[in-house]
Amino acid sequence: KRDGIVVVHNGIITNEHELWEKHQSIKRVSELDSELFPVLINIFLNKGDNLIDAIRKTFNEIEGEASVAILFENYNILILATNVGSLYFIKQDSDFLFVS
Repeated sequence: KRDGIVVVHNGIITNEHELWEKHQSIKRVSELDSELFPVLINIFLNKGDNLIDAIRKTFNEIEGEASVAILFENYNILILATNVGSLYFIKQDSDFLFVS
């Protein structure tokens, strides 16, 4: 969890060092590449992008493979997204399961 965003990430961001270098004004608090998701999403939201555009732009920034589930404190929404196509879900009654 970072800055009001929880991310479950399966994959690897291969350009994480370049992205941290690009966004030096943001303090890194872990060694996890997954930390970039909430950081980048918030950068785009703070620039005025809507939530969907912020997530699209985040995926455009990263290189590598990523399947993510994202929860937000400020939005009543769960986002599932992937750039490799290996994200599956099932909803039955009030149950919702997803896997990558």
